[in-house]
Amino acid sequence: VLSFDPAQLNFLAGVSGDPTTQTSTLSASGTLDASNVDLVASESWVVLPSTTSIGSPMTFGVDVSGLDQGAYTASVTASAPGYLPAVLTINLSITDEIVWTYQFNYQPEGTFNIPSDYIPDTGAPFGLQQVGGQSLEFGWVLPGTNTPAVSTDNTRDRNVGGVSDLLNTLNIIAHNNANNFPPRDWMISLPNGPYYVNVSVGDPGTDDDSRHVVAVNGVTIVDFDEEANAPAIHTAEGTELVEVTDGFLRLTQGPLGDNTKVNYVRIAPFDPTLVPPTVQAEFTGNQSGEGVYRGTVEVALSAIDNGGSGI
Repeated sequence: VLSFDPAQLNFLAGVSGDPTTQTSTLSASGTLDASNVDLVASESWVVLPSTTSIGSPMTFGVDVSGLDQGAYTASVTASAPGYLPAVLTINLSITDEIVWTYQFNYQPEGTFNIPSDYIPDTGAPFGLQQVGGQSLEFGWVLPGTNTPAVSTDNTRDRNVGGVSDLLNTLNIIAHNNANNFPPRDWMISLPNGPYYVNVSVGDPGTDDDSRHVVAVNGVTIVDFDEEANAPAIHTAEGTELVEVTDGFLRLTQGPLGDNTKVNYVRIAPFDPTLVPPTVQAEFTGNQSGEGVYRGTVEVALSAIDNGGSGI
């Protein structure tokens, strides 16, 4: 008997393009050489593993090129001589919304109630880290450089009642007391291209002495004057489209910022070809009523390239 674990993979794709690959492990009830296993996908948009293996994770993906928004289902069948086949179900949902590929919560060491798809960042220096079975290069550096630097002393947990741990935890990237809490930038290695970046800033505590300004690759993502808005408002967030041109996405305190504190960051690649255009129709003719024409009607169509893809 052959079996997949898990037996189902769920992919969600948006304007970010192809979603992150996922893994499933194929097992056999007896001794079986992987070279005797055939993997067949029912749909062409399923990306099969480059090599077949038994007892170790295999990587599966999806190619959303040419697919419209909606829900899709496919199956991957594993078969081998003398074995009952195994079926892996692959579900794909395509939306026009942003699907965040990378989500990091800035926090001290410890256990916090944050969503499972957030990666805890506790102030470790920039470098290669293993996260959920994949290798990511991210962390803290000296401002304006690629020099790794520890930022654990700048992490905080305000533990304010009624406030989520995503907002209670933070890292002070530019402390007023720079001698004891040196400023830091945060970086992640990413392929060149456009990315949506969402950043939450603020401090639910009682300091109320900050103007939180965060810039990513030269683009101001959020500018929030907590001192002017507290106690009514303590946190804020912003989302902007930025470009990675040197393989790095850098988060730093932006112009006019003072004592900036970041709660979390979310990052999503942007594929402009997946943003549908806006099509407009203009009718010219003998109109006898609202939306009603008699005789010959001339129709002029125009489209707005919302994604800027040029297509």
